[in-house]
Amino acid sequence: MIRTDRTQKLANEPAEGAPRRTKGFTSRPSARLNRTRQANPWGAPKGKSSSNFAYVYGRGGIPCRIDHGSVRHRLHWTTDPSELSYDPLLITFAEGLAESQHPYVFVAQKGFEELLAADGATEKTIPITGNVVRAIRSALLVRNDRVFVGVLGAIRALS
Repeated sequence: MIRTDRTQKLANEPAEGAPRRTKGFTSRPSARLNRTRQANPWGAPKGKSSSNFAYVYGRGGIPCRIDHGSVRHRLHWTTDPSELSYDPLLITFAEGLAESQHPYVFVAQKGFEELLAADGATEKTIPITGNVVRAIRSALLVRNDRVFVGVLGAIRALS
């Protein structure tokens, strides 16, 4: 029997329904270290953001950025947190506690804690406590263990 290129190619393919073989690793060995999903920084925005926090952060409305250190990440504030108005900002950070993608998880949790630790935070937080608690309660409804632990840390910082 004479084989053509087409028949040889078909003979080398796996049967339908059989798993395909791939060369090399199917996933990176270091993937187990990244437990938090990451947002695609190069992806085009797809209409609506997942939350108000993601929308505001993506548009540059949060006055801090991640400072990628060699060992730890930190937040670099463009304006000192004690000089900021907490009315929309602390509520936005509380809404961001429901996020499950990096960098939103880190920025929301650390930003919330650092705003509450700033000078004069008590006087600025008391008038908006109802809105902050409402956002925290909605974040507690997310079915993600890491989000739940992060919200518990935020509640501890708020108390």
